Amino acid sequence: MGIGLMRTGYANLNNRINCIPADVSIKAMIIAAWKKANEGPGQLTVINSAAEVHKTADYNFLIYDARYLYYKHPMSQVLWAPGGTHAPCKYVYYLLFFLYQVIPSMFLDLALKARGKKPFLLKLQRKVFDAQISLKYFTDNEWVFKTDNFRNLANDLLESDRETFSIAYMCLGMQEYYRRCILGGRRYLMRESDDTIPAAKEKLKRLLMINKIAKGLF
Repeated sequence: MGIGLMRTGYANLNNRINCIPADVSIKAMIIAAWKKANEGPGQLTVINSAAEVHKTADYNFLIYDARYLYYKHPMSQVLWAPGGTHAPCKYVYYLLFFLYQVIPSMFLDLALKARGKKPFLLKLQRKVFDAQISLKYFTDNEWVFKTDNFRNLANDLLESDRETFSIAYMCLGMQEYYRRCILGGRRYLMRESDDTIPAAKEKLKRLLMINKIAKGLF
């Protein structure tokens, strides 16, 4: 959605998505292995490296509210103004996907081909569609895990290891957490320097204006 490629989605907006930083899970595995080695053989302990409920966001926040966090640090490589419409059922989703993603991609691919460049958007949209359908079972349901054993891992650390192997996250609040996620996406996934943010903001303003005009006309 950050580059404007996705214009619709099919999910229960009230469901909360359970995700946790990968480095937190890795540190939790290291602590658990160290703890088990010190304890020796015994009862099997199940540790769910998962987010606690108060540290999860619903899809409504991720799709709509987080958009304003994105506007502060937009991507430079944007195809269209990020946004779109949520589909309340699968039939509406199929229609919106065809109208807002397939048809525009067809025209853009034709434009690329006319300029002697390799078309790729339709193929990419097929992957997006397949991914959304594959993940539908998970987006249709809410997943809540027992995390008592996960939280207790930190209590077993030596004082000298608490900073290095801290499994605390989202300490500055959800808004700041996702703001940093967006910045991380710019830097490490899109390989865009923070110096490009001002120019990206100007480009986003133009795209938002064009998007408003297009909506007004059609």
